[in-house]
Amino acid sequence: TVITHWQAGPNWPPPPLYLPVDPAQTPRGLTAFLHLLDDSGAYLAGADDFGAQPATLQPGDVVLQLHRLALPADLPPGRYRLSVGLYDPFSSERFLLADGRDNVTAGWLEVAAPGAVAP
Repeated sequence: TVITHWQAGPNWPPPPLYLPVDPAQTPRGLTAFLHLLDDSGAYLAGADDFGAQPATLQPGDVVLQLHRLALPADLPPGRYRLSVGLYDPFSSERFLLADGRDNVTAGWLEVAAPGAVAP
């Protein structure tokens, strides 16, 4: 389980296609994603949802999002990247950060071999 948070900035609404997202640009919805990626960036697992209606957000509002990530049963031991971002659920278009990226690294997940003892 991973909790992410999204905050509407002080100049809400921002320019279109930058985070935080302008609700007028996403009238039908907004989805946050949490993806588990391998070293090559390949998708292994994910949890997509958004716990608020974008049109109801006001400057300074914070949305806490609970993501329950089901790991594949055959996931080998290793270090995996957790990537988060926002997208339009109808077009699948991802919203961009000011630097042009469509996701950020939220952290890393270490998967140990069955029976291994954590240090």
